[in-house]
Amino acid sequence: MSTTSAAPEPRSGVGGVSDAPTSIRKRIVVGVGGGIAAYKACSIIRSFTESGHHVRVIPTESALEFVGRATFEALSGNPVHTGVFNDVPQVPHVRLGQEADLVVIAPATADLMARAVMGRADDLLTATLLTARCPVVFAPAMHTEMWEHPATVSNVATLRSRGVHVIEPASGRLTGKDTGAGRLPEPDEIVGLASLLLERSDALPRDLEGRRILVTAGGTREPLDPVRFLGNRSSGKQGYALARLAAQRGAHVTLIAGYTADLADPAAVDVVHIKTARRSPVGSGKARTGTRRSRHGCGCRGLPPHHRRRQQDQEGRKRTRLDQPHQKCRHPRRSRRSAS
Repeated sequence: MSTTSAAPEPRSGVGGVSDAPTSIRKRIVVGVGGGIAAYKACSIIRSFTESGHHVRVIPTESALEFVGRATFEALSGNPVHTGVFNDVPQVPHVRLGQEADLVVIAPATADLMARAVMGRADDLLTATLLTARCPVVFAPAMHTEMWEHPATVSNVATLRSRGVHVIEPASGRLTGKDTGAGRLPEPDEIVGLASLLLERSDALPRDLEGRRILVTAGGTREPLDPVRFLGNRSSGKQGYALARLAAQRGAHVTLIAGYTADLADPAAVDVVHIKTARRSPVGSGKARTGTRRSRHGCGCRGLPPHHRRRQQDQEGRKRTRLDQPHQKCRHPRRSRRSAS
């Protein structure tokens, strides 16, 4: 069977016709594992289709317990199957993997990653993983205990050794009342990292493991008085992007974040939020302990401490004079006569 195929036909993105150039339209397979985070896959699919890409969604049977087949079909504009015996003449369990430019698995459950490590091919998704020769991205989502279990740690290491890109999960609220590492990164972050791999298959090497990197991002607001402050228009986007990529390349990243453009905290990054430069642990050296690299993308603005103290003292004296009722206001003309 020939492994070559014609370029995908232009498809309308959700909510309108895509204006993406033909040269960047790619065939993307989005695999969906059976976890509560499966609903986030809908945003990932929408982003890819709105960018003009040809998207095929392959969920597991468990994933369909969380999100219905009709939803995936409506968002992708393509039929959705889970088994290898659907549309047999087209041999989809081989063709989909061969033709794909990128495979994204989100969420990737502990069970799905274990089956991928073993080379199982008992459904359409795992069979597609065996035939894919393009970049493959796993976005894990599971409870902290499952993510930190030695079996999962070993499976992640095995997948990475085979060239699979396993994204570091975020930390935060999980199913129920649990909180910790294992949360699926935000859809925009997954799409952004996947888009890098569409442009360059070697865009996310694990070459920063063991390194500690400090990044600052966003502007600060330095008080001039109780009402006014001195700031700038720094959005923090560059610093956040640097921190996100460094973390996904294996570094331990600390991000000192000032005021930003409503940016979500990057996955696998220790974020410290500050309001003024005096609150920043960078100046005190606390955040620099053991740091091998430092990247500054923020716009800090500060006034010398003595300037503000002098201004406060002046304002305090003014308030004191105004608050003293025994002081009488002299008439301006009478004051000038007495002075002459």
